[in-house]
Amino acid sequence: MVVTMNLDPLTNLRKHPDPDDISAALRTVVTSLNGADPLDQVALRHQGIRILEERGVKSPAKYLDAALAVHHQAHANETESGSDLTLADPVPAPNPIDGAKLLTMLAATITDYVALPKEAADTAALATVMAHTADAFDILPMIAITSPTKQCGKSTLLCVASGLAPRALWVNNATGPVLFRAIEKYRPTVLIDEGEAIGDDDALRQIINVSHIRSSAYVLRNEPVEDGYALRRYTVFCPKWIACIGRLRPDTAEDRSITIAMRRRKGDEKIRRLRQDKLTQIFAPLQSAIARWAPTTWTRSASPTPRSKRP
Repeated sequence: MVVTMNLDPLTNLRKHPDPDDISAALRTVVTSLNGADPLDQVALRHQGIRILEERGVKSPAKYLDAALAVHHQAHANETESGSDLTLADPVPAPNPIDGAKLLTMLAATITDYVALPKEAADTAALATVMAHTADAFDILPMIAITSPTKQCGKSTLLCVASGLAPRALWVNNATGPVLFRAIEKYRPTVLIDEGEAIGDDDALRQIINVSHIRSSAYVLRNEPVEDGYALRRYTVFCPKWIACIGRLRPDTAEDRSITIAMRRRKGDEKIRRLRQDKLTQIFAPLQSAIARWAPTTWTRSASPTPRSKRP
């Protein structure tokens, strides 16, 4: 993002301005920082100090630091108006269940709410189990839910997946930086509707393209710290379901995906209406059954990457 900083209030100050005039000018200047990254803020600080020095202001750095502190606090207050994100691990069922019976139950439940041919229902059932066993995989394909037109049930299938998969997280409007930080912290099952837009977002596209192989599924960022900058690595390896009209774009994302092709429901096909307020009630028993079955079916020679501490 290119941020245009408005320094006119500072350049318009007279020589040796009053402190009140300096404060008023700086308050106007920092409002132009919305969306600015740390480098933009450093640039504003340096330019602001230079301009105030030319106006004969003593200790200009103190003025700039105070103005930036006010900006940071205002931004923090804005972000605090949202609600905290909490993704709970599914609770395993008390009794074990046979794997084949579990898959049969999953496929039958999915087709209660979405019109799918048997092979697609089986694929969706296996994909929900794969989400629970992601730590067992070194290569984790995405699930692409495609449809030729609207009203084919792709969004409904995503809702079903959100009830069955562990730590489901809808990220339809998330930016690239928000997404990789969420994955690093929560190891969620990422659900993206209207996936046609991925091809137009460079940051999201890059994350999707590198996210399916464990050893290379990460992004690097140079993060500001107290005494400078530090290189940080964020994992982007987690289950991902992406729904879109037409083929998933870019082609590289499609190549890394298992595709479930949707179609319009036929006149003689009956499905149940999925009530959003009943998702937990409908799917929690099956989700718990998967959570009980999954850890008993695999081992790794090395421990899986530990999850960051979650609230």
